[in-house]
Amino acid sequence: MNILGINAYHGDASAAIVVDGQLVAAAEEERSNRIEHAAGFPAHAARYCLKVAGIRPHEVEHVAIARDPEARIWRKALYALRMPRLTLDRLSAHAKFANLKEELSHTDTSY
Repeated sequence: MNILGINAYHGDASAAIVVDGQLVAAAEEERSNRIEHAAGFPAHAARYCLKVAGIRPHEVEHVAIARDPEARIWRKALYALRMPRLTLDRLSAHAKFANLKEELSHTDTSY
């Protein structure tokens, strides 16, 4: 079983690939784009992990996403009250998770 793990749309975006229960590769996006604590979709990191594993995107059986919307919910609520503009940015990032499948389909793995 091939599982691609994604940490996306906030600082330290990264990807990892697990094949048959064994970690094969992991990478942070900042290693490719040279932007410290890079946010967004980790396309370079995902591409690297798939390449190391010798797997094409259609061979990925599951995608695991590192996120827990309920984690530190009270702290997030207080933050939202103090920083409404930044909260709107976070909601925008939250909406991107709905399009994760589309983002993955654009990950070119030609190697």
